[in-house]
Amino acid sequence: MLDYYKNNAIKYYHNTVNIYMRSIYREFLSLLPKHCKIVDLGGGSGRDTPYFLKQGYQVTAVDGSAEMVKLSSELTGQSTFLMTFDELNYDNYFDGVWACASLLHVPRTKISTILSLIINALKFQGILYLSFKYGTEERIEANRFFCDYNEQLLADLLTDLDIINI
Repeated sequence: MLDYYKNNAIKYYHNTVNIYMRSIYREFLSLLPKHCKIVDLGGGSGRDTPYFLKQGYQVTAVDGSAEMVKLSSELTGQSTFLMTFDELNYDNYFDGVWACASLLHVPRTKISTILSLIINALKFQGILYLSFKYGTEERIEANRFFCDYNEQLLADLLTDLDIINI
């Protein structure tokens, strides 16, 4: 799956870097303490990190693709870390996790493990934003793996992890 981003980094960057997300950013940030720590998990082009930085938040940006890390670092003016989801190794560190259209690449058989790592990285009562494509399938599209969720699948997943607010 990372091969897609290796081979299509510039195209993906240009297709995503200017997507308007401010209303979602504002809703996410309204739930967080000012100037707290956020991880932009699987941040791709780096589109979201600059907004959070401009609002005064401390942002750790990570992505699993070396090509996207390079582009993200150039855009944000800070180092984006090369790290896959299963390498996330923080304990009670972040106030917020921003996983915008990134966890949708995790197979259903592995998502609980990855979410456990994310929850471990969050401080008590931390805020997790995640987004998926809508549906119930696992599929390959344009040489990328996608795992879709609907409300019921996501509720079941989060209930299994003892997360109560969705």
